[in-house]
This record gives sequence, C-alpha cells and structure tokens, in this order.
Amino acid sequence: MKKLLPFLCLVLISPIWLQAQVLADFETPETTPPFTAEGASGVVDNPDKSGLNPSDKVGYYHKISGNWHYVSLNFTQEVNIGYNNTLTFKLRCSKQGRIFAKFWNGNEVVIEDWAPEWAFQPTANTWVECQMDLTPAMQKKFTVLQLAACVDNLEEADVYFDDVELSNPDLGDGSPKILFTVSKNNVLVGETISFDATESYDYDGTITNYHWDFGDGATTDGVMVTHAYSSDSIYHPMLTITDNDNKTNSASTTIFVFDASQKLSKISLVSASPSTNSKIEGIFQINSNYSNVYDPDEVMADAEITKPDGSKITIPCFYFVKARLENATWVTDSGYQAWMFRFITDQSGIHQVVVKVTDADGVSTSDVTEIMVQESPSKGIIQNDANNHQYYRHTTGEVFSPMGINIGWNSMPNYIKTIRNLSESKANIYRYWHTPFAQQALEWKKTSFYGGLGFYSQMAAAMTDSLLNLGEELDVYMQLAIFQHGMFSENVNEMWADNPYNVVNGGYVARAEEYFYNTDCKKQTKKLLRYIVARWAYSRNIFAWEFFNEVQFTGIHNSQTSLWYPGVLTWHSEMSRYVAAIDPFNHIQTTSAEHNQLYDMDTIQNLDVVQYHLYADNLLTDQVNLDFQFRENLTRAAIINGEYGTNNEADVPMDMQRNAIWNGIMTQVPRYMWIWEHYLETAWTYLFTMPMDYLSEEDFGAKTNIENYSYTVNHDSKNIETLGITDGTNFYGYFYDPTYSNSVEGAVCELKDIPFANYQISYYLPMSGEVIRTETVPLIRLTHKLELPAFSKGMAFKIKYVSDYELPIAIAGNDTIVAPGMTVSFSGYLSVSQISSTLTFDWALVEKPATSQTAIENPTHQDISVTPDVAGIYKVSLTVNDGQNNSVPDVVTLTVSNPPVAVLPSDTTVTKESKYYYCDGSASYDVDGDALTYAWELVSYPEGSKAQLYQMNEPVSLLRLDVVGEFVLKLTVSDGVSLSEPKTIKIQVVLTDIQEQDFLSGVTLFPNPNNGSFVVNLPTGATLSLIEIYDISGREVQTEVLNKQESFSYTLNSQESPKGMYLVKMIINGKTLYRRLVIQ
Repeated sequence: MKKLLPFLCLVLISPIWLQAQVLADFETPETTPPFTAEGASGVVDNPDKSGLNPSDKVGYYHKISGNWHYVSLNFTQEVNIGYNNTLTFKLRCSKQGRIFAKFWNGNEVVIEDWAPEWAFQPTANTWVECQMDLTPAMQKKFTVLQLAACVDNLEEADVYFDDVELSNPDLGDGSPKILFTVSKNNVLVGETISFDATESYDYDGTITNYHWDFGDGATTDGVMVTHAYSSDSIYHPMLTITDNDNKTNSASTTIFVFDASQKLSKISLVSASPSTNSKIEGIFQINSNYSNVYDPDEVMADAEITKPDGSKITIPCFYFVKARLENATWVTDSGYQAWMFRFITDQSGIHQVVVKVTDADGVSTSDVTEIMVQESPSKGIIQNDANNHQYYRHTTGEVFSPMGINIGWNSMPNYIKTIRNLSESKANIYRYWHTPFAQQALEWKKTSFYGGLGFYSQMAAAMTDSLLNLGEELDVYMQLAIFQHGMFSENVNEMWADNPYNVVNGGYVARAEEYFYNTDCKKQTKKLLRYIVARWAYSRNIFAWEFFNEVQFTGIHNSQTSLWYPGVLTWHSEMSRYVAAIDPFNHIQTTSAEHNQLYDMDTIQNLDVVQYHLYADNLLTDQVNLDFQFRENLTRAAIINGEYGTNNEADVPMDMQRNAIWNGIMTQVPRYMWIWEHYLETAWTYLFTMPMDYLSEEDFGAKTNIENYSYTVNHDSKNIETLGITDGTNFYGYFYDPTYSNSVEGAVCELKDIPFANYQISYYLPMSGEVIRTETVPLIRLTHKLELPAFSKGMAFKIKYVSDYELPIAIAGNDTIVAPGMTVSFSGYLSVSQISSTLTFDWALVEKPATSQTAIENPTHQDISVTPDVAGIYKVSLTVNDGQNNSVPDVVTLTVSNPPVAVLPSDTTVTKESKYYYCDGSASYDVDGDALTYAWELVSYPEGSKAQLYQMNEPVSLLRLDVVGEFVLKLTVSDGVSLSEPKTIKIQVVLTDIQEQDFLSGVTLFPNPNNGSFVVNLPTGATLSLIEIYDISGREVQTEVLNKQESFSYTLNSQESPKGMYLVKMIINGKTLYRRLVIQ
C-alpha cells in the first residue's frame, strides 16, 4: 500500500499527468502489434493477475533452449522515440535470467541494453517491471523491438510480457524540459556571453517562448541570446520557457564577472541556511586559465575559516563541474563549473572565510566573507570512542554503532533502494568502493568517462556526492574504500594494464608493486587524496577513509619482491599522515590487509581501525575466534570485519547472517556482509532492526571495563552456542541453536558471578520481533538457573541492574549429586548482611525420601553436614537473620543416586587368528535409571604385545590381538554421580593346531652339536616354563623351572653330561616339545 500512496497523491494534484506512449498492451487489436519468436508465441490469458499486472491478456513466447532467444515486436511504420527517454515493460518468466532489449530500424541497431542492468535477474514466475534508458536514442526511429528473457540461462522457459511503453518520467505533467548552456561562466566585465537553449524541448507540443532574466536588471527573449555584464559580481541568470499549453519551466546558473584587475571573484554561498554540523559550501572563480584545474602544483586553493571562538581551520578547495543523473546515467553539465569549498562546524555564530590561491602568479587572497551559522541538532563527525576504541561516537556525543553491509558497486537505482531499505530497518553503514570498473573511481586510464592520470571524473564524484546527500537524509554512513586491490594487481582481479599509473598509460612505473615505493606515484596519490578530502571531508556521513581494499593482493600476489611489503607499510604511513594533516575534521582512517599484516598496520599511528576479511565454511566460529584474537593482540587500532561470507560463492544464508550480526555485538566487532544483492529485499535488512533496538539503549563506549561474560544454556537435545559481555553491573548475551530449530522449549540459562542485586531481565526474540521484559527480580544466588521462554533459532537477553538488594542474603551452596552414604558439608559463611556483621543461621531439611532417616544436627550452626541414607531428592534450606530481617531461604538440592553396576562376560579363550575381540559391557546398569558412561582399560597383556584398545568410552570395546597369551580388560561405569566397582575379564589367546605346529617349529637349539653350552631360540609370544634333559638311557640329567619369553643361553653341568646324544624336553605355552641335543 505504501508504494501506491505517491501515485494517488499525484493523481489528485496533477489530473493531466502526461501519459506514456503505449507500444503494446494486448487487450485490443489496435494495441497488439504482430510479434514472432523461434518457439510458440501469441496473445494468451494472464497466468497471474494477483500481483503487479492485473491485465486480462498478455503476450507470450516460448523461449527455446539456449541463449539469446528473442521475441520480436514488428511495427508496420517507423516509430519515433521522440523525447521519450525510458522503455518500460512488464515481464514474467518461468526461469530466472537476465533481460535485454534491442531496437532496430531495418538492418541497423538503434539502441540495445540490459533492462535495467546486467545484474538484474528477477525471481521466476513473478511479474516484474523492467526499464531501459533510451536517452542516447531520443528523436531516433525504429521498426522492431526485441525482448530477450532468461539470458545466460540455457533452459527452456515460458515468457509472458505486457504493457510495453515509451515515456519520459522527468517530464511530469508535460511541462517543457529546459536545457541550456552558456559559453563561459567566468568572464570579465563587458565580455559577451552566449546563452543557448536549443536543446530544450516540449514532450507533447512546442515551446512558444524563451525568456531570459540575466540577474542585473536586463531581460530578453529568444532561443539563443548574448549578454555582457557591466560590473563585477556574481549573477544568477534565469531562463523561463513556455509551451503551447501555457505550461512553464525555469532554470538558472551562476556567472562570475571579474574586473580585469581581479584575480579572485567574490564568494557565493551555496548553502541557503548554514547550520552546525551540516554541509556549508561556497563557490568562487579564479580569473586565470589552467591546463589542469585538479593539479595543485599548477593551482592550489585553500579556504581559511575563522570560527566564532577565534580558532581556525584550513580546508583544501576543489574544482567542481555539475553532473546530473539521467535515467541511471551520470552526465556532466559544463555550464555550471566553479571552485568550491565545503566545511562543517560545531559552533554557531559568524564564521569568516578567506580563500588563498597559489599559482604561477604567486599567492592571491580573497576578501573576507562572513557566514552566519545557526545552531542545529545535527550530529557531528564520527570518531573512535575515547574510552574504548572498539566503540564509536559522534563529536556531539551521540553513540554510533556501525551496523551494515558492503555495497561495493551498483547502479544508482539499486543504491537508493538498498540504502533506503537499510535506513528503514535502522542499519546505518555501507562500504563503498571507488572502483573504475563500475565508474565509481575518480581517476583511471583515459576513456570517454575518464580523463587519465590527475584528471578527476566529475560524474563519478557526483555519484559520491549523491550517495552522501542520501545518507545525510536517511542517517546512513559511508565507509569509502579509495583503492581496490585489483587496480594495482597483476594477477588477482587484475586491472594494472589499464591503470593510469602504469607507464604504458602515461604513468610512472612498469610493475604494479612499484606504485608503493615510487616517489612520483606517491606524490600523485596525494593530489588525489587532497581532492577527496576537499570534496567530502565536510561530511559527517563519511564514517572512514579506507585506503585499500585487500592490499595483500597487489603486485604479483605471492611473487612480490622484497621491496613490496616494506613499501606498502611506508605508503600507508605516509598517506595516513598526509590525510590527517589536511583533514581538519579528523575522520577515521582504516585499511584492509591479510590477517598477519594487520599487526604491522597496527603500528601506523594515524590508522584508527584495521580490517580483516573472512570467507570460511565454519564462518561463525572463525569470526568469533578472530574477533577475540585481534581485540586481544592489537595494541592500538580497533578491528572491523570488513567483509565476510562462506566459501559458497561468498554468500551467507539468512539464518547465519542473523547470528553473525548478533555475535558481533557480543564480540564488540562491527561486521559487514559481502553479498549485497539480498538487501534489495526488506526481509534481509530487517535482520538489523532488533539488534539496533537492542543497542539503542546502551552506551558501551562510556564503559571502561567491558569484558566477555561466560554462561551456559542447557537443553535436553540441543547444543546451544553462547556469547556475552558485561560491564560488571549489567549483563548481555546472545545464544543460538546451530541447527536453526524453531520453537525450542525447555532451555535453561545458567548464570554465575552476578553481583547480588535487583535486576530487570529482557529477552529479545529476533524471529518474532518480540521483547519480553520481566518485573524486577532479585538475583541473589551463586548460580542462577533461568527457565527461558520458547525461542526460534536464537535469542538475546539483557540483565540490567535496578537497585541494591537490602535484605540479608542466605548462601547455602550449589546443587550437587552424591551417592547414598556420602557426607555432604554445607557452610553459610558466604551469606551476606547489608546492615550487620553478625548473622544467625537456621538450617532445615525441607524435603527427603519417605524412607530416609537423615536429619540435620546443630541446625543453628554456620556449618553443617548431611549424610543421605537412601537414593532420592533431598532439599536443604538455609535462612539467615541480621537482627532485623530474615533472608529469603536458599534451598540446595541434593540428588542422591545409587552407584551403577559394571557387567562383563566371563573369562574367555580365543584363537590368535581372530585378530580382534569385542568386549561387550552394555549389560551394565544403574538401579536409578541414570544414563551411564563407560571407561575401559587394558590392564595387562603378554610381553612383547603391541595390542591396542579401541572404543574406550563406548558400551562395547574392541581389543586388537597380536600375540598369544593372556590379556586383561577392566570396565568402570559412571552414572554422573559415582563410579561402579571395576569389573575385569581375562582373554586367553591361543594358537590353532596348525598355527601351533608352525609356531613350535620356530623353537631351536643352536649350535647343535655343541660343547654343553647353547642358545634356546624362542619365537615372539612363546613362554618357556620348564626344561628337562635326558640321556639316551632315559635318565634325567638336568631339570629347571624357568619363565623365559625370549631367546636365552643355557649350559649343562659338565660332570653330569659326558659327550653323546641327549633329549631336551621343554614346556612352551603349556605344550610339551622335544628336541635332540649332541654334545661333542
């Protein structure tokens, strides 16, 4: 409904508003030109009359698969575009893609362009209105109009179109359009000036009269006239034109008339009603000709301003050529150009302005001009807060909390819409690039738009002017990025080939990185910075000068020479000092660089802020970690997250962006999302509304002790992420469910370390926009558990101090969980009295299980103990008295739980070829039904084993078997209160028969024969427990009980062992083995 109101007002005020020229609306044969397409086409019923287009009939064509498939509207006679400057039509497409329009006259293209721009890709199956600028084709004729939908989408699509019209929105009710030029606007007394209004036109008729008022009492009529002024002054000649319907239009310009002896004209004040902290601008002319008015080496003008209190500031002046926006395109108006100064002041009263010009003739000084400045409520320039540089404040004292996005480049209509959306949603900042590829930079290689090195585009400057004026209207601020990395890069978004500093374009250096350490380049850069400061330093809507976007990518990234990085640092130091010296309003200075380079940037005295950029899959966590890291380690500069997004095309889902905004409040770091197209929709800009409301009540910068605050939010099935801050008196937090669930109920917020006092608690629910505020509540416990209202996705809170708590405070301790029979000690030592140093104590067991015999002994003592005898819930209450008042009872809950029982299978034997053994402890249990946790341990294993135990905290553990022998596992379970008695299981690993034979075959005696001494070789995993030696008669010669697990030397008793053959019996791993032995 809001969008209709201006139109309704328009109809009431101007019932004869000029009608558009209809080319096709498909309701009648007369308004349906023939049209064709490669696929099916024709007039059809409107598939959707509920939205933008209520028409009954519309045009249709089937776009075949592929790209650049048009519908062609054919006209039997030439159609004159005339003074129309806009093509409009409605379009609805079943697939998303770009929209293009092309006019033909016979075989010649008259004009072609995107409608309205390349980036425009409307939502599928939705009627949208498309526009195309026809200004370059005015007065031309065409016979065919082609419309292409779904460009760059190769799929087939159904395309509907309607209400194809030509119009000129600038003409309003049909009053004639006034355009005129003057031959010169700074002349000598008596010099003739030519005035030419031949470009003026009447859309629906003819101009019948041209009346000139020259501002000196002289008038005349005519399309082209001349005039000479007889005395020096500043004049404002006005042209009024009348058409055949007696409608009129008027416009004026400014003429500076000099006496031949004058160097400077008088100053003309442009600002109608100068007021504090608002733009004050004046214009003047210099009676001299210069080859480059933007070169301060050739001509430099400065304005010295004396304030009412006698203090003085000096601001550079700049050369100004008027430019205007015509159908989304900037064009200059050379009939209005002058020298200009702009400033802002915090003082009301008379200001005196003197202009000083330095050129080849020396120094010339203007007469004093007095400007009366009225007091106003406007806010001042933004600067870092003196108490805490992570926060910001206007020089007039108001808090500024940066909350916004990047809008690096865009069309003016989209800038206007996006900035208005931000303002309506209470966001307040955007980051703007002076980049040449969008014709937003002031200086670039010479083209039809740019004048080359040292010549500053007045069209690009007019765009910045326009956006700052819009920002002043809407209270939205610009962070101006002066240089973008690609301009000085040879391999990252590289534009060095077209850079005017490149020697091939008339510049000074051949390689991009040399820009930073070449003296001529730095000198030329200061000229540009001087112009920028001169033109926009007045603006309180400039949040910061940003020298570079991502300076780490300049030069040949990753292959820069050793001179590059020192040059970058020196360049920033030099440029920041220079800007600080010429900007009397002390705007914030910043730059963006690679993370580890920011610590070096932090050492540059005049850089107030440094910025990191982040694109990551784990975006929210990485942001928080980097915010904390930079805040902790930067020694001087503040930190801003100047760009961020995920690795998925740098975008951020809406739910994630909501969390990023709130998290930034809690980390105290402003953040600007990179992708800005979303913010043409208010659903996205509304993400800022509640956070800005949340901040509007606070002045964190005034606090000197803002610290992180830790708390937990517990939920049965959700893992809630939390962030918080505190000033020691008030507490703030934001928490969210990383799975973005709706209607989360039953969450409990656990708070600690909150001073005892009365507080108001407020809950902010971003999804619903609701704010829930409690009545004043006392928070007088060591730990507080707040039952939270149901929330969706995330919630913020404030706990604001209201008043001291005056009653005594009983502190009994914290809730705990114990096992039956455990003695729990309590102390009232921490209890507090506001009026007395003496307290009396009254302990009570206010709840216990029905079968419990537990009681409190000495309930009036400060310290007591309780021994619960059976499982269940016990509640111990403490009330204290200060001699006048009793406290509110503090009740501690004891949850008494029986110990759990660990259960394991019986001891077992397995073969080595099994390789793994699964030990199942899942039969363990807790008589109270509490959930169990498991802890497995490998207690013992055969010597030489490298066994490993896996899944050590799971109900079933996994043991890797590598040798024969005995393995022992232990399991202990816990119910969160107490541990079970440990249980063990023995696993005996043996060999299969085949394995055993192979295994025992590895037992040898060496050397053999021998002299009675030999080595018994044992394979890994073998344990020899007995050795017996017999002669050939069967007599036992020697026996010995052993415990050998590796090869060893053995010697026979020589007296008992004469030469001959013997039989050696060995018991290995419980098996009997025989070997022959020969002694020589």
